[in-house]
Amino acid sequence: MTTTHNVPEAQNYPNSSSDKKLQDFLEYSSKNPEKFIEWIEHDPRYKDIVAKAKEKKIVISEEPSLSKNISFFLRYLLIVPPNSLYGRVKVNPQLVMRAKAVAAVQSVSNIWDTLTAVPLAYLSVGGGPLGFFFAALITVIAQTFSNKTAEIAAVGCHKHQRLAGGATFGWVAMSALLTLISGYGSDIVTNGTYLAEYHADKIVKENVLPKYERNLRTAETKVKDAQKLIQKCDEQFKEWQSLPKSSPGRDAFYRKLNGPFGVKPSYWDNQPTAQLPLCPRSLRLEHESKEEIAKAQKALNQTKSNIDEAGKPIVYLQQFQPKLYASEFTEQGNIRSGVKIVEIAITSFNERLLSGNVGSLGFSLIGLGISVITTAMAVAFTMIHRRLPSVADTFDRSLHNAQEEFFHAVGDGLRNKQGKNNSDHQDS
Repeated sequence: MTTTHNVPEAQNYPNSSSDKKLQDFLEYSSKNPEKFIEWIEHDPRYKDIVAKAKEKKIVISEEPSLSKNISFFLRYLLIVPPNSLYGRVKVNPQLVMRAKAVAAVQSVSNIWDTLTAVPLAYLSVGGGPLGFFFAALITVIAQTFSNKTAEIAAVGCHKHQRLAGGATFGWVAMSALLTLISGYGSDIVTNGTYLAEYHADKIVKENVLPKYERNLRTAETKVKDAQKLIQKCDEQFKEWQSLPKSSPGRDAFYRKLNGPFGVKPSYWDNQPTAQLPLCPRSLRLEHESKEEIAKAQKALNQTKSNIDEAGKPIVYLQQFQPKLYASEFTEQGNIRSGVKIVEIAITSFNERLLSGNVGSLGFSLIGLGISVITTAMAVAFTMIHRRLPSVADTFDRSLHNAQEEFFHAVGDGLRNKQGKNNSDHQDS
C-alpha cells in the first residue's frame, strides 16, 4: 500500500507560476525533512533525481543533451541550437517544442539565404581558388552572424535589452540583405543560358550595331559639311560675278574658287582633295561622303540581316564575330568573366522583375520567394517567442537559485537517510 504525503504544492514544482508556493514548499521541506525525503522517494516523477542523488551525480540545471552531441560545425554554422532559445528553469515540453520550431525556421531561413549568396561571393572575385576561399569566408561569416544574432533576438537577452535590440536589428538587416541577393544567386545557378544570351544581345546592341551606325552618322555629317562648302562656293561665286571686269583682283578671286579658266572637271581627278580650289573641293567631298553613306548603310543592313539569319545574337557573334565571341564567352557558350556574370545577373534580374517579365526569371523567382517567405516567418516566430512570459521565466535567477536548493536538498536528504539506515542496520 502506497502512503500519500501531503507536501504543500509539491506537485506543482518546478512548474509553479507562484514564487510564494515555491518558497512555502522549500520551507516545509526544510522543517520536515523526513516526510519530504519519504515523499520524494515514493513519487515516480522524481525517480531519476533519486537515482542521481544516491550516486552523488545530480547535475544542476543540465542543458539538453542536444548541445553535447551536436558538433561545433552544426551548432554554430548550420543551425540555431533550440536549447539556446530558453533558460534553465521552468522549462516544460511545450516550451521545448516551441523553441525547436522557432530554431528550425530560423535555421532554414539562414541556410537558404546563405546558400543563394554563395554564387555571388564566388564569382564576384572572378572564381577560381580565390573565389572558393571568398565564398567559404562569406558562408562562415554570414551563417555564424545570422545564427547568433537570431538566437539573441529570440531570447531577448532579458538583462541586456540594448544588446537584444542591436542583435535583432543586425539579424533582420542581414536577412534582408541576403534575401535581396537570393534572386541573383538563384539566377546565376539556374539561368546561365539566359544570362549568356542577355549578354550577347547587349554586346550586339551596344558594341556591334553602334559601330556601323556611327560610321553612317559620320558619313552623313561629312555630307552636311560638304554641302556647307558648296553653299559657300555659290555665295562667293556670286560675289565674283558682281565684281567689275576691270577689277584688279577679279581673276585671282576666280582662280581661288574654280582654278584656271576653262579647265574641265577631269582636270582635278589626280589632285589631292586638300589642294583643290573651294568649289571643286566641295563637290568632291560631297561625292565621297555620299559614297561613304551608301557603304555604311549597306554594311549596317548586312549586319542586321546576318543577325536575323543567325536567329540569336550569341549565334551571330559565334559565326560572324569570332574574336569578339572568344573574348566574352567560352566554347560552351558561357560568359567567360565571373565578375561580368554577377553584373549581368543583377542588371537583368532587376529589369525583368520591374518590367513584369517574371516568366523569364524561372527558378530564380522561386528562390527569391522562398527567401522572402522563410525570412518573414523566422522574424515573426522570433518576435512572438521573445515576448512570451514563459520564455522570460526560464531566465529568472531567483527561480534558478531555488531550483538549486531543491536539488541539493534532495541529494543531501537522500544521502543522510541512506547513512542513517546503514547505521541502524549495523547497530542491529
